[in-house]
Amino acid sequence: MQRNADSREALFDAFAELVVDRPYATISLNDLYAVAGLTKGQFYAMFDSREAAAISLAQSEFDIALTRVSERLRHLDSSFELLVAAMYELTGHLLERSRFHAAILLQAEIGRNSALPPGDVDRWRGFLRTQIGHAVSAGDVVGQDLDAIADFVLASWVGARVLS
Repeated sequence: MQRNADSREALFDAFAELVVDRPYATISLNDLYAVAGLTKGQFYAMFDSREAAAISLAQSEFDIALTRVSERLRHLDSSFELLVAAMYELTGHLLERSRFHAAILLQAEIGRNSALPPGDVDRWRGFLRTQIGHAVSAGDVVGQDLDAIADFVLASWVGARVLS
């Protein structure tokens, strides 16, 4: 059981290392095997495809980030402060975890072209929508279409991260 967990961690680390240097489309399974130190059999014991491994990495990192950001913001009262702090915490998490950076890059590249579950993005959108709703109620932010504002904030943040 521990060996599978170690192999999965090695694979995710390899993905994170490779995807920040070059596009997902150019990363072969052989590249992943070599960097992760895995055999083909070890890989296929965990995942059906390269895309399944990428999606699993993205989902895992988005879960970790959302939990971390939510926990760190529990003490804040001001709605606008909470919204700004959420962006700050996301950026800090990104700088601390190369896997989260890789997850964002994977989301940007394969999210458009695959069956990447919308739930990950929807959870972030919902989190931001809630914070924006509080900020609108408090008069800190002007706007009526909370979904559009949340989409804009999320797209702006992801776009800035992909470009940097």
